[in-house]
Parts: sequence; C-alpha cells; structure tokens
Amino acid sequence: MKFFLLILLLLPLGVRAEILSTERLATNEKIVVEFTSAGDHDFFGRFYVIRGPAPATFFAIDSGLALNNGHVERRSTEEIGNKTLTSEEATGIDCLLVYLRRNLPGNPTFNDRFKVEYFRGEQKIGEESFVDRTGIERGFYLEEGKLKPKKEAPADFPPNVYRAIVPFSILEERVKYASRR
Repeated sequence: MKFFLLILLLLPLGVRAEILSTERLATNEKIVVEFTSAGDHDFFGRFYVIRGPAPATFFAIDSGLALNNGHVERRSTEEIGNKTLTSEEATGIDCLLVYLRRNLPGNPTFNDRFKVEYFRGEQKIGEESFVDRTGIERGFYLEEGKLKPKKEAPADFPPNVYRAIVPFSILEERVKYASRR
C-alpha cells in the first residue's frame, strides 16, 4: 500500500490516459506491453501481458522480431510462458512504470521502447509510450534468488522505489526457469 501511494505521488502531471495498477487489476482488466530492444548488435521484441484479478498472471511472448545480417525480420510469435505474480512482483512492475515515466537520461548506444496499453474488457482505456536509455531492463540481477540492482538509484529517484523495481526481463527469466522444472 505504501508503494501504491508513492506511485500516485510520482505520476507526472501530463499523464492523460487512464492507467491501471498491476497490484489492483480487476477480473476484466489487463495491461499489454510491447517491448523492443535495440543496441549496437542486438534487436529483439517481446509482448508482456498482465491479466487480473489479483494475484495477476504474467504472460511473456516472443514477438518474432530479430536481427538477421543487419536487417530486422519478423518470425512468428511464440508464447514463452506465464506465471502468477507475487505481490512483490506486481509492486515491482508498477515501480518500473514509475521509473520509465521519469524519462531519465542514459546511454545513447541502445534504447528500449515500451508501449503500454491498459484495457478494461476489450476496450483500451489508456496508453503510454517510453524510450529508456538507462538500461533498466539490464540493471538488475538475481543473487541466491534475491533481485538486486547493479547500481544505486539515480539521484533524483526515490531509492526505495528503485530497489522495488522488477524488470520484465527478470520476470521472463522466472517464467523460463519455472517451465524447465
């Protein structure tokens, strides 16, 4: 609950769409994220779908985008898997979105693009788009099952919210790990 209130306080005033909280998704609500990552020698895409009710279910889907001999090509999409989110993971997604809304400066040699759509039933009720050059998707690692940031929070970002972030890439790894068991 503390994080939810802090998240509301950190929303930029310019957000005009209705947004949903991963922690509070209702039965008929979902969040769809289209993610593409482009770097010097790397390009790939994913779809992440989070469906209510709480505890929400997270789905990871390979969008079929890939780099082949310097050209982007599209293959067929393929579901990677799904998992039920813990309350910490749901909070972590909300914290990640707060971070992305800040549009912090970073490394210009790569960028990650996020298109986040919010649905109630089949009707889209909001949309946000972000370009992240800070590497937040690559900024965390697992150590003995615990999620740890590779660096400290940016100076103008609350450290407790930063430490609570759970990147989609970590959730995808957890989905892959669970499917191998």
